[in-house]
Amino acid sequence: MCMKKDQVQIGRAYVAKVSGQLARVRIDAASRFGGWDATNIATNRKVRIKSAQRLRREVASERTVEPATVATTVVEVDRPPQDIDLSAYLPAQAGTAQAGERLAAAPPSIVPREVRRARAEAAQAEAAQTEAADDNGPRYDRSRCATPRCRGTPVMTYIERPLCQACWDRHCAEEQSSQVSENACRSAGRADDACRPTEEPQTPEQENAMSKKKSNKQQSTRKQTKAPPVAAKARAEKKAAAPKATATTAQKPKRISALDAAAQVLAKAGKPMRAQELIAAMAEQNLWTSPGGKTPHATVYAAMMREARSKGGESRFRKVDRGQFQFAGKGK
Repeated sequence: MCMKKDQVQIGRAYVAKVSGQLARVRIDAASRFGGWDATNIATNRKVRIKSAQRLRREVASERTVEPATVATTVVEVDRPPQDIDLSAYLPAQAGTAQAGERLAAAPPSIVPREVRRARAEAAQAEAAQTEAADDNGPRYDRSRCATPRCRGTPVMTYIERPLCQACWDRHCAEEQSSQVSENACRSAGRADDACRPTEEPQTPEQENAMSKKKSNKQQSTRKQTKAPPVAAKARAEKKAAAPKATATTAQKPKRISALDAAAQVLAKAGKPMRAQELIAAMAEQNLWTSPGGKTPHATVYAAMMREARSKGGESRFRKVDRGQFQFAGKGK
């Protein structure tokens, strides 16, 4: 789902489409060429987001933990460890808070092994508590509304998020509109993405892996639809080896042309005839009939003239008078 321009804020982190892959970017400033200048959080490289359609959703910005300032204490390092008085650094012996601070600032070479182990175990326990708190979700200030840029006073808590009355009313209105649209889609019999419930947002790595799986599945399906060359070759050999089926019915006699029919009529008549007379005689003897032409006699007349001119003495037709032809007894 793409975002809109008014939803993009400078300084926030978003999931964006960068070089065909989904990645986390941080919006730094508005670009003078349009869009925004951003930084790829994973590679720390500068990128340009041309439009809000490149952004998919907002992601929680990573927490930055500033190093704790520890008061440094000047320690006598010129003397060997065995000559340093540990009573000033051990809380059990000194029993004061000042001694504990000095012990924290002391070099590891003069701190007893038991103290170093206790300090490491305490650091691991604190890190485990921090990770557990991060897994449970972001922490919200109970005295302020959890909606970004909202300064209202919380009146209720919804899914561990303090909300004011205005934000709660807006949330209810959005839920009601989405429910109405879903019911309308179900009544219309549609099952597109707009009617489906929203799934949990996936990480960019998961979405990239899912797109690769879909492309691989499409390629495998396309390969399976093609017939294997071995099977096609076997079918061709089987078809060639199968005996040809013989026709049970007698083959129909070959239909002769109008020119051949005219030659046969003239040969039987033994006298000159006109083109119209030839057409009528061919139809009576069932030699040839016009397939629907308006002037078949003109067609036959032109064909006889063309053969007489082209073949000369080898022609079957000889013109004896105006519009009359006689069988010459030659040719085919």
